[in-house]
Amino acid sequence: PPPLPSLVPAEEDAESDLPPPSAAAAGLESIPIAAAMLADSGIDCQSMGLQGLITLTDSYKIGKTTATRASAEIVTGSTPQAAQARDAILAHVLAPADANTITTKSSPKSKERLSGVVTGADADATTTAQLRTLALTILSNVLANLTQTPELVALRPVLSQAVLPALLADLRTATANPRGADLAVRALLPVLETFDRDYVECELIGHGAYELLIEAQNVGEARYDSLREHSSNCLRIIDESR
Repeated sequence: PPPLPSLVPAEEDAESDLPPPSAAAAGLESIPIAAAMLADSGIDCQSMGLQGLITLTDSYKIGKTTATRASAEIVTGSTPQAAQARDAILAHVLAPADANTITTKSSPKSKERLSGVVTGADADATTTAQLRTLALTILSNVLANLTQTPELVALRPVLSQAVLPALLADLRTATANPRGADLAVRALLPVLETFDRDYVECELIGHGAYELLIEAQNVGEARYDSLREHSSNCLRIIDESR
């Protein structure tokens, strides 16, 4: 049988704002392939699907226009496959680091399935952390691509109810997991750049985000330069809006 299409479309022309039609089309065609992998309960398939979406939403690797189009497709769930990919990404992002994870297809029937993610009390924490890191990378890419767009504004309910609390929880573990905290801060930056001061005060500052960002900045200064840089940018935006 013919091989599956690649998850990675052709790169855009760096000198053009518009991608070749084939590149943009290939980007959108990659989403159903990734969604099928994320719907599989096998760890390898899940990982490959997430890695493909990381590349597809990385504006530096694939080009800004294609990455933004793919991000909008995923966020809006404009097709059943895009919605399936979105829900699987969120399921990984929201999975507690010490509890839920995917397992193999031979998992007991007692385990629960959520958007292709099989969860269970005996799940492997290392696998959870690895897959969650991939999902957080996608989330930070997508939010950055959609900064100050209607698509990001439309995410306000799910951000408030689920995503922002999860990101703040990552900041609380900055000392133990600076990489996870860095991805969380990268995801927070587009939120700060997009939403008004009242929203930021209510959903972030009111839940200790400013203090957590200072702590993350301190961790970054000692151990993780990217965390220091992104935390400093977030703090600067908050200070300038006050």
